[in-house]
Amino acid sequence: MSEEVSAGQLSTVLRDALAGGGAATVTCTDATVLFAAVRALDALDGSDRPDETRLLATDGAAKAASRDFVTATAFADLRADDAAALRTVDPAALPEPMVVTDESVVPVLRGFPARA
Repeated sequence: MSEEVSAGQLSTVLRDALAGGGAATVTCTDATVLFAAVRALDALDGSDRPDETRLLATDGAAKAASRDFVTATAFADLRADDAAALRTVDPAALPEPMVVTDESVVPVLRGFPARA
């Protein structure tokens, strides 16, 4: 791939990967992936949103998300609806960015959606 995926495109990739799953985990090694994951979840309506979504992020990504008004507001709404939970983890224990659902694993490597 020759061009970097913008946050909007990354959000679309994540939204498509999250749609309709029973449970999902999104690993967010940087703030861009976390911002896009929150935007993707917020864009899905209740019936398309996974039943349970765990966002695993580094402490730095979580702090950056809390400082971004749009992301923090959207995440607060998701948390109020029990649609997502954020957990910070040690960066060494966090694999590359990916979406893991009951049916699939969609890697997102260095800002690029991986192609099958």
